[in-house]
Amino acid sequence: MRKPTVGIFCEAEFYRENSFTHFIMKLCYAYCADVVAFTDKDINEKDNTILAHYWTPDGIKSETTLMPHWVECGPYIKWHPFFRERCKIVDDCILSKKDVSDAMAKSRLSPYVIPTMYTSSPQKVFTLLSMWSAIIVKPLVGARGEDIITIEKIADDKYVFRNTSEFIGTFNISQCIALLTKLYNGQAVIVQPKMKFTNKNGQLMDFRINVTKGAKGNWNIIYMIARTARDNIVSNLSKGGYASLVEPTLTTDYGNSAHKILNTFKELAQDIPLFMEEISNCNMLSLGIDVGIDFDTLHPYIIEVNYVPQITFRGKAKYADNVAQYYAYLTNESHKENIL
Repeated sequence: MRKPTVGIFCEAEFYRENSFTHFIMKLCYAYCADVVAFTDKDINEKDNTILAHYWTPDGIKSETTLMPHWVECGPYIKWHPFFRERCKIVDDCILSKKDVSDAMAKSRLSPYVIPTMYTSSPQKVFTLLSMWSAIIVKPLVGARGEDIITIEKIADDKYVFRNTSEFIGTFNISQCIALLTKLYNGQAVIVQPKMKFTNKNGQLMDFRINVTKGAKGNWNIIYMIARTARDNIVSNLSKGGYASLVEPTLTTDYGNSAHKILNTFKELAQDIPLFMEEISNCNMLSLGIDVGIDFDTLHPYIIEVNYVPQITFRGKAKYADNVAQYYAYLTNESHKENIL
């Protein structure tokens, strides 16, 4: 019974005709990558086999195989421990945002790290306001811009609260603590100074850099976009923000510094994935890197690193092509090992 090189663990969408997974499988076939796809229904836990689906010129065929050498699966799924015991995981990282931020702060990436505090105590949230006039508070476990607030000190014992879309009110510190307690209910939060990540018009703006492994296991930029908030404190596209091309946006808003900033983005796109694999001792496939530019100093800061990020429509074809080339690389390396 054969043992495929790579298995893509899919959700039910695999059975939908012309799904995105089908597209990736076609590209894998074109690059001679030994790749199969399977769902939870295709797993036989008793004998560690799967009903493997693979692409042929005549469409999808199926056969029973051993568990693949490598399995691509999203993080935090219930099958993750099962795969980890039996295979190598293609996209495998269990580090928390705190783990990543703390490691970066002690590394070569420290100049790009925003000062950060993690706490589940509403009282401690206000310690940063003794150093900064405004802070951002957000859940330790991200939720696409949900439950993010800003707190700005405007006078002694007087603070302005805003959420992602509206002004909440002006409160004293006791009222603020009560609001934080109600909002986060004892959950750990990330507290950071509110940086001036804005364009020349004062709108909040950040940048998303999506990177994915490709041929020879090298990391490649799939796309870079500028994300601008409309009236919110978050620029997430799902929260009403809008996207624009990076190079003209940098030129418009940062003038002569645009070229230098763009080069920094490209350097971070290469350095951060290698750093993430280094500190986690895990193999990764795709990352989303969020970067902000402080408008006063034009200094870039890493806002967040996201595992298995959502790929926008304009980047899906390039993403799929890189993934297929990476799986062809794994196939070739596997064949070399067998020969040796």
